[in-house]
Amino acid sequence: MRVGMKAILTLGICSAVAVGAPVEEVEPNDTLATAQFIGEEFYPFGAVAISGSLIPSDIDVFSFDVQAGDAVLVNIFSLDPLGDPVLGIFSPDDTLYAMVDDSFGLNPVWAGIIPESGIWKVVVSGNDEDVLGGHEEAFEYLLTWQIPEPATAALAAVGLVGLTRSRRRRSMTGRD
Repeated sequence: MRVGMKAILTLGICSAVAVGAPVEEVEPNDTLATAQFIGEEFYPFGAVAISGSLIPSDIDVFSFDVQAGDAVLVNIFSLDPLGDPVLGIFSPDDTLYAMVDDSFGLNPVWAGIIPESGIWKVVVSGNDEDVLGGHEEAFEYLLTWQIPEPATAALAAVGLVGLTRSRRRRSMTGRD
């Protein structure tokens, strides 16, 4: 199972990186109000990679203009094996929509269907209790943002359903 998840994540990272050189993080982007806007011109083929780094108490915020119904896949890949990134997704009204810490010993990944059109924000942090709060983490990262084509989105959805069922089955049998 871990091999399958790693393969899916690697494919996602490679497809985002394959479309061009990563966009560099630009400070100040440390609050929801000062988010670095990543326009569609940076991902004309549906994917972009953003290269950045965190120091203690720093967060990086990126914003994207997204349409309701878009399938989105976001991944943070820490370039430091000891880095512990946390991913936050904020809706257009700046409400925390999702927070993902690393799972299965991997980097945080979020996939979902966007429920409303507008400017959505992605936060890269090191605080697994308050994504906007201070932390002691320091690492370089690669953030990937993808709006996959419908066939790729369907394949990812099938994989996520299988993963969820497998986790439920393992927890019901006590093998978790």
